[in-house]
Amino acid sequence: MKRFIPVLFICACSAPDDTSDDKLVPADRPDTPEVIVEPESLFGIFVVDEHFSYQVMLSPNSGFGYSIFQDDKLYISQPHIPAIQGLKGFSSEQDAQTAAAFAISKLQQGIFPPMVTVEELDSLGVLD
Repeated sequence: MKRFIPVLFICACSAPDDTSDDKLVPADRPDTPEVIVEPESLFGIFVVDEHFSYQVMLSPNSGFGYSIFQDDKLYISQPHIPAIQGLKGFSSEQDAQTAAAFAISKLQQGIFPPMVTVEELDSLGVLD
């Protein structure tokens, strides 16, 4: 008769270090607002400042979209690329992040709604 020996696995987890000064600013897009990122959290919340944050989401049709939060409340849901015809999502998570950060920069300047033009999206490099 075979004997089974129970084995107990113990994992140690630690909270992320909030004192880090590391901030992600895309090197190829120096004009984008500074974004604090936790790289290990796929589709996590990206904090821009004390009032605004955003989250990348999968677009229902294809690709990626984003949601913008103001003071932890959903402010704008953008499941597809704004300013273009159709319901196509951004082709990459990074493109959705760049567009969300750009829209938030407009909100920070008091521009509401934060209309984004095709030319602005093209200059950000987020259009295929």
